[in-house]
Amino acid sequence: MKHNFSFNTHTQDFWPIYDAIKHIYPIGIKRISNAYFDYPGIKELVAKLGSAINEAETYKSWTQFTEEISKHYNLEVIGTTYGQAPSYSANIIIEQTETETFKTVKKLSFAISLVGNFFTIYGVDETFIIEKGDGLYPISYPSINIVTASPLKEFESIFKELKETIETKFKGYKFIPYAVNSMVIDGLQVTYLDDKEECTIFNALFNQFLDSYNTMFLRGDQYFGYQDWQTGNSDTFKSVTVVLSPPPPPF
Repeated sequence: MKHNFSFNTHTQDFWPIYDAIKHIYPIGIKRISNAYFDYPGIKELVAKLGSAINEAETYKSWTQFTEEISKHYNLEVIGTTYGQAPSYSANIIIEQTETETFKTVKKLSFAISLVGNFFTIYGVDETFIIEKGDGLYPISYPSINIVTASPLKEFESIFKELKETIETKFKGYKFIPYAVNSMVIDGLQVTYLDDKEECTIFNALFNQFLDSYNTMFLRGDQYFGYQDWQTGNSDTFKSVTVVLSPPPPPF
């Protein structure tokens, strides 16, 4: 079901998110228009991605961060940063089982936005059907079974600790609740998805990894993190601004 972003009593504290998005993306102008890529925010984002992803020294600060997380939990961390999507991202592999024909993965996904001072965390349970192909490698068919939107059960401790770690290392960055990530902004199109007419806040800030997920099977509290955004409950809320330089080195 489509959920549009609106400025009512439940979302009025999220203006900084909308402001960051409209600064970068020309809302109301389609991606197929030349005017879209002439928009100053898009030019800034293209330049930002070039330095954040392609410059070795800048990108090294992110890989060092994921390496430290891997060592801390003694778990595999797989980088998922996609060069055209506006975020650094990775998966912490919590649990994995595999046979010749079937694989299950339980992972905690997280991403740091390159559009503004925002980050996200969510748990994923995924299965793969594996079959032998004609080539050298088997073919796998993935399916996301459930997404966990908040600290819950087997994800609880690591979810909470990772959130605190990111907030400590990336000063001023704020957690985006899952319910907000899922909202659509009318007229928003992102640079890296040329065939999507209605883009979510998650698409604008992070990537497209949740696009195929059916929210009917969401687990946990999708409003987790709302309290951090309520006016008067957080001094950080007042200082959230658009950031067009790479995130500070975490260590």
